[in-house]
Amino acid sequence: MSPNMMLDRTQQLKIHDIPYLPEPRAERLTLDNGIQLVMLNSGDERVTRITISWEGGLYESSNPVASHLLAKLLKDCSPTLSPSEMADLLDSCGAWIASDIKSHHLVLSLYTINSQLDKVLPAIIDIINAPAVPAAETEMLKAQCASRRELIGKKVTFKAQELENSRIFGSNHPAAFTPTAGDYFNVTVSEIQKLYNTQYRGLSPVVFIAGRIDPEIKDLIISQLNRIKTDKDKTVELTLTPFSPEAPGTQRVECPDSLQSAVLISMPSIPRSHPDYETLRAVVVALGGYFGSRLMTVIREEKGLTYGISAALLGHREGSYITISSQCDNRYTNTVVEEIGKEIARLACEPMSEDELTTLKRYIRSNLAASFDTPFSAMDYFTTQRHVGTPPDYLDRQQKALDRLTPNVIMDFARKYLVEPDKYITIAGKKSDKNDDAK
Repeated sequence: MSPNMMLDRTQQLKIHDIPYLPEPRAERLTLDNGIQLVMLNSGDERVTRITISWEGGLYESSNPVASHLLAKLLKDCSPTLSPSEMADLLDSCGAWIASDIKSHHLVLSLYTINSQLDKVLPAIIDIINAPAVPAAETEMLKAQCASRRELIGKKVTFKAQELENSRIFGSNHPAAFTPTAGDYFNVTVSEIQKLYNTQYRGLSPVVFIAGRIDPEIKDLIISQLNRIKTDKDKTVELTLTPFSPEAPGTQRVECPDSLQSAVLISMPSIPRSHPDYETLRAVVVALGGYFGSRLMTVIREEKGLTYGISAALLGHREGSYITISSQCDNRYTNTVVEEIGKEIARLACEPMSEDELTTLKRYIRSNLAASFDTPFSAMDYFTTQRHVGTPPDYLDRQQKALDRLTPNVIMDFARKYLVEPDKYITIAGKKSDKNDDAK
């Protein structure tokens, strides 16, 4: 390094705000078989992620447990390779597969180095065209899922979340469904096979491709995706059932052996389409969305009532809600609820200092910038639009909301969307005989 390039370590480094972030430019194509492509050619490393997304998820399924098992088994369903042979192929090529079932979509992602794409992608296309659900792997997966369900079902966090879901979504809403361990054992291989054949086989997916997409890689991907057999007349209508919240108030799940209690405070909120949504999201971050937030600073740091506490605005296609979650010693449950209420009220009546506002804005902007650090994370912006229903201009709307954020705006939004709405307080744990006392 030349002397002129040396840092002057006697001078404090200047802090610059992150500039406006433009939306990534993605190329869009429709193949002859009706498959839509969204491509983002970016990055120096010769790696690619191919995400294949079919409409139809847990909410559209007649058997959500079978849908969950199908997603987990998909990588093992090659008609020509055994599960161990598929694993060996992926391992030798430095590739791996991730699959998931979401509310309204089935998703399969392939991660691979470009030099091995010609070996692994054809095997994935074979699975899509004619999957063969393996019996032995299905039985092992059912046992694993059932065992995990038995384990997490004993946790106070699970019990509180299960009850909260039925209260916020409505007990009959598909989002409130929780399978039992027995539900997994009741699913058969033929049911899983039939589910794929009737719901996904022949259905044209949307494919998101991100990474170093050189011309020869692009041609290879397109030629392989054109091998997928589709029925252009086959569609899946999404099941969008609005949330139907039950009566607000406090409900408890008694867990006599627990040492801690899980505390959830939630309130139905505005949909993503509402013009206030992005600003409200920033206000919720100020309340409990990062380490320096009000809830973390006061309830965790100052009062020592909990190791962690957080708040989030959760947007779904069917509706949105704000939720505050924490765990605490059984003795301090009531105190935690009271202190959360105090911090909500304080956010609504005391103007935020300029230092705290600057920290909040920089945190949110840096998180936005970090979400575009890699081609894969940048492509997540587009996959989220499909899977969650974020608006096409969501990035722009978030940045404009930050530009408009002031102490008075935060107080107004806190009063309107945090203080006024009915609260759904859900507690799972052992009810302490001792009075709640802050430490």
